[in-house]
Amino acid sequence: MSTTEERARAAMRAIAFTVQDAPPLRLEPAADELRSPVRAPRRARGGSGRPRHWWSWAAPLTAAAVVVALAITLVAVRDIKSDGAPDPTTTTGPGGAPRYYAALTPFSGSVQFTGGVEKNTVQDGIVVGDSVTGERIAKFAPPAHTTFQRVMAAADDRTFVVLAVTSPTGSFAQFGKGARLTGSWYEVKLAPGTAQPARLTALPVKPWSWAPEHSVNDYSIPSPGEVFATALSQDGQELAVADIPPVPAGDLNTAQNWQEVKVFSVATGQLLHDWPEHDPSAAFGDTDWRVPSLTWIDGDRALALVTAHTVLPAGQQTGTVRRVDVTGPANGDLMADSTVIWSGALTPNSGYGCYAMDSWPPLISADGKTVNCTNYAELKTGPSRWMASFDTDPLPPGTAAGFKPRFDYKVTSPLDQKGKPLAGGADMSLLWASPSGDTLIGVWHYIASRPPATGVHFGVISHGKFTPLRLLSSLATAQPGQIAW
Repeated sequence: MSTTEERARAAMRAIAFTVQDAPPLRLEPAADELRSPVRAPRRARGGSGRPRHWWSWAAPLTAAAVVVALAITLVAVRDIKSDGAPDPTTTTGPGGAPRYYAALTPFSGSVQFTGGVEKNTVQDGIVVGDSVTGERIAKFAPPAHTTFQRVMAAADDRTFVVLAVTSPTGSFAQFGKGARLTGSWYEVKLAPGTAQPARLTALPVKPWSWAPEHSVNDYSIPSPGEVFATALSQDGQELAVADIPPVPAGDLNTAQNWQEVKVFSVATGQLLHDWPEHDPSAAFGDTDWRVPSLTWIDGDRALALVTAHTVLPAGQQTGTVRRVDVTGPANGDLMADSTVIWSGALTPNSGYGCYAMDSWPPLISADGKTVNCTNYAELKTGPSRWMASFDTDPLPPGTAAGFKPRFDYKVTSPLDQKGKPLAGGADMSLLWASPSGDTLIGVWHYIASRPPATGVHFGVISHGKFTPLRLLSSLATAQPGQIAW
């Protein structure tokens, strides 16, 4: 994931929380698991001498020249079997949540800045695990000059697709004088309890490349071909990609106003749908926005495309959720051939719910009726200073100010022995939502100077209850796109 998202989430670290009714998670460390290198954050807006960056979900993509090498050198490092563990053929975990996951895990590399130039050599591999037993099923190492980015899951809890990224120089920096990067896609197929419990194969989707981003008026402008969001259909048969299409000559400085959604067949790699568009008011994102996002809805008959746009100079931020129907013609206009489910001003009140600036974009449920997110709010009464929560809101809401969010699970600021809130912070991420949005998988960890941190909490949230899951310790800070069920 881009370091921009890490900075966006870092705002949560200024707040202190404590746990209510959630036992500490027992993290299972892997002795041979490499620790994640520290990734340097991008600088904030203004006066830094470094351009403000236009958001990208899936950082630079993979070189076509190494596709064959990828297929040859990708190796499952280790398979783990469990004696006396739950039946591996059972796909559900607590609350009916999926049991098996695929996640990105660090292997090597670092992020360095020399003379204002970023060199990002971080290589992520793939780990597949059982969140009920805590066991690792398999681990796939990245080949030279390649990293895996962005993992997606189908509804069968057996099929995953990952985005692979290759750089001819081994640096994955996507700004300035970085190398041209190319992307391709791979499928991870699970067969727990068999002699080969996990298999990684290249998908026949044709790889494509893009150049590094460039700066205009202190803003970073994406390049044609750059991928920003991906989604695997619930049946695992189609792959949706949001990217920047080819733009007319001389128009590179406004490439952020171009957008495109494509749909490919997972089995054949055939391009099934292509919707390009040129519309400044519907751009995929703006500075520091974690958008766009794509979700398959309505039984895989449509895509929910979530975008955001900032109106200058006032800075008003508008969020939009569009329905893109995949049952119609193969080609069309993204704006003309889609319908707006919801669009409105995002409130600066971060305690409002999923239609707040800090919560955008939310997770869209597969039935297209709810949105889920994490949020926090200042408490006006009671001893606690803050409340953080996993929330659910309806979609469409009518007007964003006309209802209150449903709090699925709450965490409040801790108190010292004198009843005063303690200093510290916490990180929260929502990683999965059920088709109806009533069961969630999330992670949060409390950070405080006094008392010591209460540990990392990875688990299922359903009907107001938190049920811990067991995951590898290296996944404690996983964020959306880095792990999938």
